[in-house]
Amino acid sequence: MTSSKNSSYANATTPLKRLFASKLEPHRRPVEDIYAAVGRSSGYTQQENTIWLRNTTTELIRLGLVKRIRPGGKNTSVTHIQLTNRGEQILSDTLAQEQRDAAVPKPAQDNSQPASASLTQQDEPTFESITRDIKRFRELHDCKFELTLTMKGGTDDDK
Repeated sequence: MTSSKNSSYANATTPLKRLFASKLEPHRRPVEDIYAAVGRSSGYTQQENTIWLRNTTTELIRLGLVKRIRPGGKNTSVTHIQLTNRGEQILSDTLAQEQRDAAVPKPAQDNSQPASASLTQQDEPTFESITRDIKRFRELHDCKFELTLTMKGGTDDDK
């Protein structure tokens, strides 16, 4: 998979989450449910909603993440949007990562102390937090590098 495709998948997670309202079930959603989930159930004409849905799903279809369901054939209206297997995988991976990220406690910000004092009071980084941060950095910046971390004991001989 190319890095531009990885970037496209990363960019596709927001519309995927929006269309499926953070629910993996059902994998096939009626367009009316989608319009309601994104706040388009009233105040928009059917034509405006159709155009919005087409624009929103075009890139997702190109990436193979969703497909439009037209029960009467190509020249009929879209009645459902269905997640493909790849779309289900991308969406579930994204939601799982968001849950993991939400579970990681963030250091409290106390603006009453100078920056240098607050840095010394934060928890020490762990091997797991460092590897997680490196992984997130690689994904955010879409770069590839190799890094070797060597853990040493805390004695003066190791320094």
